[in-house]
Amino acid sequence: MRGAMTRLLFKCRGINDYINFFVNVLLCEDSINDILIVIKQDGMTYRVLYNERGLISMEKNKKWDIFEDMTAKCYKSQDNGDIIKECWYSAYDTLLEIIEEERKKSPDCFVELAEIDQKTEYKYNVQSWVDDYFKELNTLRDYNRIYKDGTRLINAFQWQTQTPAQIKLRVINAMERLGMHEAASRCSEEWVVQNPDNINALFAALIFGKKDGIKEEVIKEN
Repeated sequence: MRGAMTRLLFKCRGINDYINFFVNVLLCEDSINDILIVIKQDGMTYRVLYNERGLISMEKNKKWDIFEDMTAKCYKSQDNGDIIKECWYSAYDTLLEIIEEERKKSPDCFVELAEIDQKTEYKYNVQSWVDDYFKELNTLRDYNRIYKDGTRLINAFQWQTQTPAQIKLRVINAMERLGMHEAASRCSEEWVVQNPDNINALFAALIFGKKDGIKEEVIKEN
């Protein structure tokens, strides 16, 4: 029955030609929508998910183990503060590297932030950790990192099913703190024009916007 989730498991050792053959044959069957293949090679286990559009995810990038190890260390407050700070930074950089590398394999991979947790079966709690990361940066008053990494996060995804509003507000606030007053004003004003019903955009325009007309319109509408 088309529409039902069907998963088939293959244990393979470096036989990519056979995998491609099975995928092409099985996807011709009307009853099969999704194929999950497990590959064991060089001591690593990879989970490859195909559907009628082709490859949609592949685990495991070796950097996931690095990310998992570093994110665990982030919460060990008994360690040296500078070491902990570097763990947060390195973990975030590693996450962005993983996304970039997976996109090279499949351009449609991880187009939304939420998809990372979904396609990795919530093993790494990425969304929760990213939220904690920016809270930690705020605690550290590391506005340069908030600006840089917040911008990287916004640019990394399509944001069709989620909103980057909270991150965007953090970025604009960081810009103001870094003395980028004109840029912060311009971003907040453009944001509220594009998203007049977004409470974060309204707040940003009121606090950081410089044009009186924009502020008056925001106040009038609310």
